[in-house]
Amino acid sequence: MIYLILGFVFFCVFVISHILCARCGLMNVQLSRLLFLSIFWLVVYAAIVQLFDVAAGPGMRSAPLLFTSQALYFLICLTYIVECSLVPYGSPSMKILEWVSRQADAEATHGQLREFLAGEKLIQTRLEDLIAGSYIHFDGARYRLQPRGLRIARLMKAYRGILRREAGG
Repeated sequence: MIYLILGFVFFCVFVISHILCARCGLMNVQLSRLLFLSIFWLVVYAAIVQLFDVAAGPGMRSAPLLFTSQALYFLICLTYIVECSLVPYGSPSMKILEWVSRQADAEATHGQLREFLAGEKLIQTRLEDLIAGSYIHFDGARYRLQPRGLRIARLMKAYRGILRREAGG
């Protein structure tokens, strides 16, 4: 049980160190750096466990629990990394919540909300992100899928077909 608790403690250390690094400007949401940071804390975790097991004497280590806790730590870190990488790309729902929160008394009428949704504000940032990521190309008149965007569109269509789900936002 102690190994599982240590795994969660080191995950918290990983998250805190990521927050501190981001606050200091050392890293933002960069996959390679986040993976390095998670592996760094995994190695520290394994080294500390090894030191305490050697000091406690032979037979104190339970290898299956140790490896399970390390695997759990790494999988939780990967989940965190995936979630972090999605933070900059706010969903339309999140953009609506943020927009309403900036209004007077954090409220808006139905008409104001429809005006916001009808404007280019919500869609334009999405299009700019897709262009910057080389998913689409804009030639001044038309948007055209790039090979990267076409692969993603086909993948999502297949995924939705497998799950029998309709497109949603």
